[in-house]
Amino acid sequence: RPPRSTPKPSSAASDVYKRQVIVHNVWTANEAEACGPAFFDELESEFSQECGKYGPLRSCKAVPREPSLVGAVVVAFTTEEGREKCEGDMDGRWFDFRRLRVERYAGSGAPPTPPRGASLDDFFSSLDGS
Repeated sequence: RPPRSTPKPSSAASDVYKRQVIVHNVWTANEAEACGPAFFDELESEFSQECGKYGPLRSCKAVPREPSLVGAVVVAFTTEEGREKCEGDMDGRWFDFRRLRVERYAGSGAPPTPPRGASLDDFFSSLDGS
């Protein structure tokens, strides 16, 4: 039986990978529940301001319905340079008594799982703001 291969992302998704970071350990499900519906809007606004220091952003999203991204914020920059600066500065930084871990997507490895029924291109386009 031949090994199962992972489908390669389209070039549009590959471009997003090159400019995207996932910042883990930002929030907890308990915090989100306790703070109510405005929690994610405020969190995304705060992270947009902070990450915007590294370069222009295409988007900054918490994806609470995606199990692999609980506690994370997905940040898409317009340039790889912005992503690199963010990755270098934010990885290991403390935020709300938690140590952040920054993960880069450069078109290799398994991407975050899109919501059921959504294509990978649609998922990354929604994160990318297009």
